[in-house]
Amino acid sequence: MRVIPKPEEPDEFGGPVGVAVIILLSHCVVYGLYLSIEASTSPFKSCDETWLSYASRARRGLAGAAPTATGFCLYAGFLAATALLSAFCPGATVRGRPLPSLKGRALTYNCNGPAVWVAFLSGLAALHLAGVLRLAVWMDHFGSVLTWSVIFGDGVAVLTYGYCRSRNLAERDSGRPLYDGFMGVTLNPRVGPLDLKMWSELRVPWILLFVITLSAASKQYETAGRCSPQLAFMVLAHFLYANACAKGDHCVPTTWDIFHEHWGWMLIFWNLCGVPLTYCAASRWLLAHAVEGQAPAYTAAVYALLLAAYYVFDTANAQKNEFRLRRAGVVVDRRAWHLPWAVLDDPRFLKTAGGGELLVDGWYARARKPHYAADVAQALSWGLICGFSDVTPHWYALFFVPMIVHRAWRDDARCAAKYGADWDAYKARVPYVLVPGVV
Repeated sequence: MRVIPKPEEPDEFGGPVGVAVIILLSHCVVYGLYLSIEASTSPFKSCDETWLSYASRARRGLAGAAPTATGFCLYAGFLAATALLSAFCPGATVRGRPLPSLKGRALTYNCNGPAVWVAFLSGLAALHLAGVLRLAVWMDHFGSVLTWSVIFGDGVAVLTYGYCRSRNLAERDSGRPLYDGFMGVTLNPRVGPLDLKMWSELRVPWILLFVITLSAASKQYETAGRCSPQLAFMVLAHFLYANACAKGDHCVPTTWDIFHEHWGWMLIFWNLCGVPLTYCAASRWLLAHAVEGQAPAYTAAVYALLLAAYYVFDTANAQKNEFRLRRAGVVVDRRAWHLPWAVLDDPRFLKTAGGGELLVDGWYARARKPHYAADVAQALSWGLICGFSDVTPHWYALFFVPMIVHRAWRDDARCAAKYGADWDAYKARVPYVLVPGVV
């Protein structure tokens, strides 16, 4: 069924021109970060450099990013393993929100994140210990894996758009293929028991990010006989993030990303390629550069920042999503995975005229987006642990902060349109967005 957007719906991201720029810049960022770390060279042309010299330097730097058979096996094998585990591991069945595109019917989701996470890590450890697949192999073939991720990200997006259009399944048709393909034309694509959007958003990026960082640590141990405190920090940071996505997947089916955002290039490319292959910049930089003279007190302070930010991030997300689920009568017992204060007993909330409920308890009595603030603090810590000799390891924070600010603005505009005067009352009750008393 094809759903034509209402004429008054505004374009996002600057319309067709804006999304074309985003697509181009995304590819430049992916390979620019690769060049700046792998080839220890700037991806930009210097003022006193000829174009011929620049092209030669870039060509030499990109030689390691050729798509090889080994790189394909690593990347495609990872996708296949996580897809099979996501499709068939046992988990809790959670009902999503009613979908207008399905005439009000709600889909059910197999939320098996903990089982997938434990099974994948067990398999990864077994392969490494048996000498079948060294953890360091991902670093040995990183450039090829990166290029294959670009090919898969672009290819899956194009194939998804073409398939939906050819089968008359497109749920968006503005008459502008590039814009529609970027934003997505299908909401809940599935292949048998596998929900492609849940898999691509929760399994692929965060597990692969952890694997790449673990590979960097393993490579450093192979070559230097030790793992630096800074690279150990990145292993911890990426483990915590992947672990949070695994244990909290039962909260995701009712979120905006699942019931509203279509599966297009924006989600596909960044989940299959952008997130895991660029968010690892700090890990790869630490493998290539020794951090000299960092005071132990400074290192300890960044560790403390990470752990404090993660606690707020984890418990705030749990409070918000468990509140939503339990008000809908959905209880998934994952107490073994919860941190203290993750679930609120008898939480306070603001009832809206339309029947909605806005949480005003726990962290959400103090700020409207405490989980965003904690996410920003984590992003900053990933760069801070590397020091300030190079901007490259700070890439994630430089990208993430503007993105999350834009997302907070989108959230506010959407909620203002949805709740009207009730949203104004909610903002008066909880006036701060990110940090109480600050902003």
